[in-house]
Amino acid sequence: MAGADALTVLAGPRSQPEPGVAVVLRRPGAHPDTAALVVEVAQSSQRLDLVHEPRVCAAAGASVCGVVDLPAHEVVVHTGPVEGGCASVERVPWSAALVVTIEGHELSLVLDELLADSS
Repeated sequence: MAGADALTVLAGPRSQPEPGVAVVLRRPGAHPDTAALVVEVAQSSQRLDLVHEPRVCAAAGASVCGVVDLPAHEVVVHTGPVEGGCASVERVPWSAALVVTIEGHELSLVLDELLADSS
């Protein structure tokens, strides 16, 4: 996300998470109210982040929710938002590239380079 402004994902009247990283799709004349890709980093809060955050992201309409599990050295990728969560969950090791498709655009992230200082 460009700039220093925080993005609060609108997921309901009592849930407004502020993700570690969010990719939003620009629409002329509109401020984004959700993100296409949300990434949350879990170190001491894995239980909450691995279970709760994907549900919140799905409820907010995010296409992809990734939870960086620092102790496990992997990213847990949740895709296909459905009521109550996500249709698909995949564990991607840091040694692999994370490839996601958002509205027809392929995004590839080299995880070991991005997370090198996090281990």
